[in-house]
Amino acid sequence: MKSVGEVIYNAGTLLYSFFAVYQLILPAYDHIQGTVISSGEIPPSIAAFQALTGYDVYNNHTFNKWMLCGIVAYGSMGLVCGILDLCLPISFKTQGSRSYFTPQEWIDAVGLSLFNLFITSWAVMLPVYYFINVYPVHEDTPLDLKTEVVKFAVCAVTVETWFYVTHYALHLPMFYSRIHKKHHRFKAPIAVASMYAHPIEFALGNLLGVILGPLLTQCHPITSYVWICNALISTGGSHSGYKMFYADFHDQHHQYFDYNFGVGKTMYSMHGT
Repeated sequence: MKSVGEVIYNAGTLLYSFFAVYQLILPAYDHIQGTVISSGEIPPSIAAFQALTGYDVYNNHTFNKWMLCGIVAYGSMGLVCGILDLCLPISFKTQGSRSYFTPQEWIDAVGLSLFNLFITSWAVMLPVYYFINVYPVHEDTPLDLKTEVVKFAVCAVTVETWFYVTHYALHLPMFYSRIHKKHHRFKAPIAVASMYAHPIEFALGNLLGVILGPLLTQCHPITSYVWICNALISTGGSHSGYKMFYADFHDQHHQYFDYNFGVGKTMYSMHGT
């Protein structure tokens, strides 16, 4: 059972996700698209990417916006928590004085996270593109709120199940030392380290679990944007170390390693791990 405070926090992340989609992501994408079209030329970097991968940048708006959602969500939570890290006493952290990052650790965390976001993500997105070509639901399709709420809930159940299973598997000896140990470098993580993971783990354990829900439910594109933003903001919060962001559950996993394997507490309550 979630506390009232946790329910309010979750509602807040969802509201911000709506704000990010409608006030940041969609306007920014329209601006970028308008700038490229008005120039009348395909930027060399985009032309090279299309030639190399076969990905049609100009006709896969939903997938493009998924990538933009990831950038905005990671950047937003990283910025907010970064400011808090500079301004708030260490007592606000669940692990207190253990929650200390050196400048080099911060650079390492951001560097690998951005690599995964901008490079590793395509290891998942390109196969999805080759398989279905375009997202099956158009953004202009009328949105039925009741249906989309159910599909959003299915996305949440999907990522909770997928993450628990893959995360538990990554703690098996044959995978832990080779893959998952990198993410556990930080025993008391911060928000910008939420994507600090071996590329295999990020692609298969993290990103695939987030986009699997929209792919299975074929939810409305707007629902998928809100879902991806909400999922990544929540991930940033769970790695922030802040009590007010209810990071204690996942923080305990980083501290003790052998329990709290799920995104939330559902799988923990079912399996005790």
